[in-house]
Amino acid sequence: MKVELSYQLEDPPQGLPSEEDLCSFIEQVLEAKVFASLPIDSLLSISFIDKALMQNLNRQYRNKDYATDVLSFISNEQTPQGFLWGEILISPAMAMLNAIEYQHSLLQEIKALLVHGILHLHGYDHESDGEAQSMQAMEALLLDSLYRGDQ
Repeated sequence: MKVELSYQLEDPPQGLPSEEDLCSFIEQVLEAKVFASLPIDSLLSISFIDKALMQNLNRQYRNKDYATDVLSFISNEQTPQGFLWGEILISPAMAMLNAIEYQHSLLQEIKALLVHGILHLHGYDHESDGEAQSMQAMEALLLDSLYRGDQ
């Protein structure tokens, strides 16, 4: 899996993970059996964007007029560089609010949001109670198996 990472932020907050740390974490996530069907030449785009852009995209694509923490867009198209699986957008400002609320680090929150976004790309959703329970169980399973004690 090739990961393309971009930071589209004027003033990135302290504590954002490095590209190396993110790619290493994503590789570990994608080693789980649930992702075994992904083509080896898959591409994943991850962008960190500001709160205002996140709100605009959430309004445009989900008809929800508020900033959210993560959005996932499935692509599933073949490109000259390989199979473009999709794009995950994360708002560090919203992630920081979550980290404060859940009393853990920004790094832990970003990892949780990445797992959440990756599961969306793989077809998981949380529109119904049953879907939400299934997605939460898979998130917990993946995070429990990958958690490295980052503070």
